[in-house]
Amino acid sequence: MLSLWGGVRSSLLYVTHSSEEALGVGNRIALLSPHPGRMRAEINSHAFGLHSLGSDDFQATAQRIHGLLFESDGATE
Repeated sequence: MLSLWGGVRSSLLYVTHSSEEALGVGNRIALLSPHPGRMRAEINSHAFGLHSLGSDDFQATAQRIHGLLFESDGATE
């Protein structure tokens, strides 16, 4: 996907259920709520890439995303 994007260099919407994958390939991550799908939070992930997989900051942000997705209070950011 990254090599394809490198050839066209236009905006791309990529849907995944993996927070690690989203952090590794995305620039902005939109977290959606279930039924109805509304924007729950937006994460700026410009600092991350495939080079940062496993770093402390990367793992902390992945845990933050997990918390936002599975919190039961419905809080938004």
